[in-house]
Amino acid sequence: MSKIQGQPVRILFQEVRIATILKARTESAEATTGGGARDLRLSPYSVFKPFMERMFTKSGVRGASATTVRLGTATWGDGTDTREIAFWPPTNARPGEGRIATISALPPLLNSPEDLNGAVFLFVQDENDLIWVRYATLDELRRSMPEVRDPILACLRKSEGKRIATGYIEFTPDGPKTWCNAG
Repeated sequence: MSKIQGQPVRILFQEVRIATILKARTESAEATTGGGARDLRLSPYSVFKPFMERMFTKSGVRGASATTVRLGTATWGDGTDTREIAFWPPTNARPGEGRIATISALPPLLNSPEDLNGAVFLFVQDENDLIWVRYATLDELRRSMPEVRDPILACLRKSEGKRIATGYIEFTPDGPKTWCNAG
């Protein structure tokens, strides 16, 4: 039975670049010796950690090193397709970055928009604790409600030419709280 996305509670967004699309499609590494991580990196970890702990509401242990991770349910399409996703803490090699692991296992991220200009990945947690995963194009963002559109477009403008725009929006009784890695 299909599900309807509930009211958004939290939104994580990251600007789409060709390198990230290649990660999602598992085409980013040519060598067979490793590299080409399939993760969506979130930095600085100290800023994203509290937000991600509220978005990924469960915890679990994963990997050979028995790492404690945060877990959530990714949802897409008509809501009948779901997959558990994990937010991992930093590694020794990248101490300032948390990551959503294996974005290549999320089918909605395999079909990217044709026009990447201003496109973003969206992870939208709704009031039912489902995390809806999808792309949003610049045109779709411009048609969004101002509480979503304005902070994302502002972050894209601020980060242009500097870094990949990444941030979040959290809806609270006092109004939306936002953060953007561009300042």
